[in-house]
Amino acid sequence: AVTDYRTLRDNLPRRLARLLRCRCVLVYQRMGETLQFASGSFADQPGWSATLLAVAHINPIELHSDIPEAQAWRARRAVMAPQANVENALVCAPLIYRQRAIGILSAIRSTPAADAAPSGETEGIPIPGAACWSPAEVPLVAVVANVVAMLLENTRLLERDRERIHELSLLNGIT
Repeated sequence: AVTDYRTLRDNLPRRLARLLRCRCVLVYQRMGETLQFASGSFADQPGWSATLLAVAHINPIELHSDIPEAQAWRARRAVMAPQANVENALVCAPLIYRQRAIGILSAIRSTPAADAAPSGETEGIPIPGAACWSPAEVPLVAVVANVVAMLLENTRLLERDRERIHELSLLNGIT
């Protein structure tokens, strides 16, 4: 029901983290020959936090690098990777809209603090679900990434159309 592009982009990671039962969801968008961090949440905390900065790549990611986000971009499919000494803790899936990749969705199940925390808690926050992704869950993340791509692009196009209609209405009023 959200029709504002920026609001949707900023709120999606928090909601997706709950739905996917993971600690963190990050969204990267393509800008030229790089992937740039667009939004993310960590432990259901909105905005920037030290824990989010510990897992997110804030600097642009080169499309030709070897990190999982770039590998998923080039492969055009979901890629599992280790994170914080936990095998398969990260899944990166491309955001594909109309056969064109527009970004990457990264879902992280484990965190560096999760390994040291007692009784499955990270800084007093229970870890939802398992510590790693099973191979059977990877297609689910890929489907969610496709839906996210469609939501983001359709909302962006709707916003652009509204701006264009407003401009044309102003021109019509002037004439």
